[in-house]
Amino acid sequence: MLNRGIYTAATAMLAQSVNNDLIANNLANINTNAYKRDDALHSEFPRVLISQTGGRVRASETLLSRRAALGYLGTGVVVREIFTNHSQGNLRQTEQPLDLAINGAGYFVVEREGEYFFTRDGSFSLNNEGYLVTKQGELVQGEEGPIRLTGDEIVINEKGEIVEEGLVVARLLLVDFQDSSKLTKLGSSLYQQNELSGQPIRLEEGRVVQGFLEGSNVNAVQEMVRLITAARAYESCQKLIQYQDSTLEQAVNDLGRV
Repeated sequence: MLNRGIYTAATAMLAQSVNNDLIANNLANINTNAYKRDDALHSEFPRVLISQTGGRVRASETLLSRRAALGYLGTGVVVREIFTNHSQGNLRQTEQPLDLAINGAGYFVVEREGEYFFTRDGSFSLNNEGYLVTKQGELVQGEEGPIRLTGDEIVINEKGEIVEEGLVVARLLLVDFQDSSKLTKLGSSLYQQNELSGQPIRLEEGRVVQGFLEGSNVNAVQEMVRLITAARAYESCQKLIQYQDSTLEQAVNDLGRV
């Protein structure tokens, strides 16, 4: 029983350690464009029914209910899933013509070495060949492929249409997913589709805002509160292990005197 207590507290410490890492990463990216905060979902190990001493273990629930039960024993906690909160961050004005934000659902599509990725970070620029690219150099995709611009005055309307010298020369490709919360999170605010997220769905009516960037959705105050809570929980579990260890030591010593 004492070993179970130590194990239960140890698993809780491991879970809180994961929490600390996630919170620290969230705080480190509080100023990263379109960063989405991560959180952990926890679940307990299958609970063990503590039955009356001397009782026989029954497979049938009907027979099991005939015996007096002392209760349930929690056997520890595990991190079941790390999930990303895809809620929109605040939009901040930059007045840069190639800084774009999506007000509402949707993702920009970018391409690198034949692979397609998805992002809400619209801090774009033109490379040496005039193509619209991300900060890492991925090609921003329009409805007809990579977008190449030549004009000095670039206007991008709410629909994502890019206007040069009064003419629409391209339209940004905006997509969404059946379950965007299941997208695979990569670095640099990039995401990748998978079986759980489903295939990208083209948005006919996106809401693009020129001269704005989306900030992170991290709330510094909330993250600090979570960090303090996780630290206290970790410390409590640590003290519990120390107590269980001293109790076990005492039990072993007393048993040796018998």
